[in-house]
Amino acid sequence: MFTHHYRSIVIIIALWATAITAFTGCKGAGDPGSAKKNGKDFLKCADVSNDDPLEKINLPPLTLVRDGSDMKISGLSSSIVSIGLLAGIHDLTPKTEENIRFFMDQFKAAKVQAIVVVGGVGKTSRQIEKVLKALASAPIPILVTPGAQESFGALRATFKKLRKKYPQLIDLTWVRRVQIKQVNFISLPGYFNPFYLEARSQGCSYESAELNQLTELAMADKANVLLSATPPRGASEFAPDLGRGNVHIGDPELAKVLNDSPIRFGLFGHVYESGGNAVSPGKNAPLAQGIWHPSLYLQAGSADAIPVQLVDGGRTAGIAHIVDFSGHRARFKQILAR
Repeated sequence: MFTHHYRSIVIIIALWATAITAFTGCKGAGDPGSAKKNGKDFLKCADVSNDDPLEKINLPPLTLVRDGSDMKISGLSSSIVSIGLLAGIHDLTPKTEENIRFFMDQFKAAKVQAIVVVGGVGKTSRQIEKVLKALASAPIPILVTPGAQESFGALRATFKKLRKKYPQLIDLTWVRRVQIKQVNFISLPGYFNPFYLEARSQGCSYESAELNQLTELAMADKANVLLSATPPRGASEFAPDLGRGNVHIGDPELAKVLNDSPIRFGLFGHVYESGGNAVSPGKNAPLAQGIWHPSLYLQAGSADAIPVQLVDGGRTAGIAHIVDFSGHRARFKQILAR
């Protein structure tokens, strides 16, 4: 898969041994702290500090350089940054695996430079490994942030196991900011309400302090894009947090922080029944596909083959998106599984 300029074998041209150990989570300093919200325990996976040595990975024609929790990706010939967007893969059943192969073919045809996953890569180590291996069939950066389902321990252990063979797998609990040309991707790992964490106290959530750090991670001269399974609380029938019963279930605190920040783009998961919903922050009208927008909040929807009844009355059994960024604008294209 992914021939053309991705045809070259994935190699690491310079990788410090200590960086592998730290990046994959073997070091205690990289472990998240624990906290409690509304009586529920959780891990603060957005609060991980990372000051490990420089790491350089070669994915021809791309070069990835990680310095602490920052990563820069260079080598793009196009002025447009294109990514494939997925969420809600969960367990790689034969039909879901077929979905992923189809989406990968679509991403390849669109020549995306990275794949982003905003939650839903499995609960157990077995499930997570199957999903990450399927994604790693693409020799381009695979940026993964956990949502409500993942156990942090299982996720980190699986990254540790796989990254030597698949260095393109990037754990967004460890790397919090990824710069690709004019785009600055910022991760917010976990789901805001610990009540919904399937791994319970081993699941990821966050506190107000971690939300306030988002503005610090933003960059004034770039298009800032939040990557999170948690959408902000919306008000429109087209918002990416509209759940069953037409109830908005996004995070109101996140909405407030984003309103006062330079982050104008967001790619979200978890609320799969609003899959494909897209609005501008603070606007009520839906955004159309294929048109450049100065701001965009998009619900990725579920790539899983299990049918999902959408809030607009439709139904999906697997959905993905291609999202392009040009300057400080974005456009998206929806892909439905066959």
